[in-house]
Amino acid sequence: MSDETKVTHPGPDDPEATHWTAGDALRTFQGKGEQRPDPRQESDRKRTTASTPVRRANSRTTQGEKAPNRREPHRSPQAHRPTRAARRTRKARLRLTRVDPWSVMKTSLLFGVAGAVILFIATWIIWGIIGASGAFDSMNKVVNDLISSPSSTSKFQLSDYVNTGRVLGLTALIGAINAVLFTAISTLFSFLYNLAAQVMGGLEVTLAED
Repeated sequence: MSDETKVTHPGPDDPEATHWTAGDALRTFQGKGEQRPDPRQESDRKRTTASTPVRRANSRTTQGEKAPNRREPHRSPQAHRPTRAARRTRKARLRLTRVDPWSVMKTSLLFGVAGAVILFIATWIIWGIIGASGAFDSMNKVVNDLISSPSSTSKFQLSDYVNTGRVLGLTALIGAINAVLFTAISTLFSFLYNLAAQVMGGLEVTLAED
């Protein structure tokens, strides 16, 4: 073999030689399968871990300071209630096109009888008040003074011509006639109104809600 291809083995006394042992070989082969952590990454992790509690404490303090500000002021229930709009009055326009003659007759008869009773009671009360006041005696005296003569012995008495019975009877008769006439005229008017409503449309009435 030539000198260029000759391999020289370092001796134990050679300072540049590297001596390998079995333990060094084992460590070398185990180190190839495992990755050593980067010292820069370890330092970054330590810094992040150290700063995390401080950030949490600051966030808690900030939330504690902002919590009172988030509370809304107490509002009364009336503030949440919407103001009611002004109530509009509803109106309805109706037209009276027909009147029942039978109902008109019954109603008018009832009013006629009630009017007759009221007239009778009022006449009786007024006639009693006039008689109690002595007005009839004064009228008899005045008439007797005017028509009296020395030869005549009879005296004028208003009660012989107009008394309580006759006045009340006449009042009752007038009340009955008035009730009959009022009923008949009202019924006739209902027929006439129905005829006029067919031509003109009847009375127009506007109803409004309170």
